[in-house]
Amino acid sequence: MGLRARVTTTFALGALVLSGSLATITYLTVRSSILNQEQSSLTREAVANAEAIAGALETPGSDALTALQSFGTSPGSQALLEQNGSWYSSSNLQPSLVPAGLRSLVLKGHLSDQVVSDAGTPELVVGVPMKAVHSATGYFQVFSLDEESKTLRTLSGSLVLAAVV
Repeated sequence: MGLRARVTTTFALGALVLSGSLATITYLTVRSSILNQEQSSLTREAVANAEAIAGALETPGSDALTALQSFGTSPGSQALLEQNGSWYSSSNLQPSLVPAGLRSLVLKGHLSDQVVSDAGTPELVVGVPMKAVHSATGYFQVFSLDEESKTLRTLSGSLVLAAVV
């Protein structure tokens, strides 16, 4: 192989490595930004909903299921309330979706969240302690991250294509 071919090959491989590195850095930066913004926004929503439900629970004669069902959740999310070991759901959401570690932190009074997978779909579970109501009460809201996952897959495919070209 001649000198010209070796220089051209080296230049092409260097350009491929450089464009691949830039694509990877871009993907990781955008992924982090999207997920952090979404997590922050969804956590604020869960806290606001928990505060509204806590207010409803303080009303004399109210019960957990009625309080939970009286407040709607945003599209793509569902809510659970655990009060004194009993679970109440705004839909058919199962308590088993809430990780034990997250549940424990919330019942100890810590605002917490965790990403879980439900049937292959990533979901963010946000747990909010409700000390004003009762020390053993926690509000859990589960948000689908399916749209964000699709966006990141599309971005990934585009960046791989751009890096190769």
